[in-house]
Amino acid sequence: MPLPPYQRPKINLDQAAGEAAEIPALLAELGPDQWALWRRHPISVLLLQRYLPDFRAALEQQAINGWLSGNLSLNGEQEARGYLLAAHHVESLSLDQVRGFYGLGERADEDAGNVRP
Repeated sequence: MPLPPYQRPKINLDQAAGEAAEIPALLAELGPDQWALWRRHPISVLLLQRYLPDFRAALEQQAINGWLSGNLSLNGEQEARGYLLAAHHVESLSLDQVRGFYGLGERADEDAGNVRP
């Protein structure tokens, strides 16, 4: 059974110290077009569309090989599952998910949404 989505604990951002208090303000200004530009940046493309899928495929193959050979422990299986799910989550992350995590909700712009290349 999959775990429910992680819910960030409620904190008072006015009392938060340092740069963490500024993150929601930056997200309030960030639009879908800017998010899409970030996802299309060459480094982001390398990470999100090449490295993470390749990493997941290699880890899946390693886990299957370990299972077939009888060398995959329960701890190793759980660790591999965690890496696989985390990589997939980062690959498919949307602006609305990030905004929701910080309690900002969806943008009211008419072009708001999950803009992905």
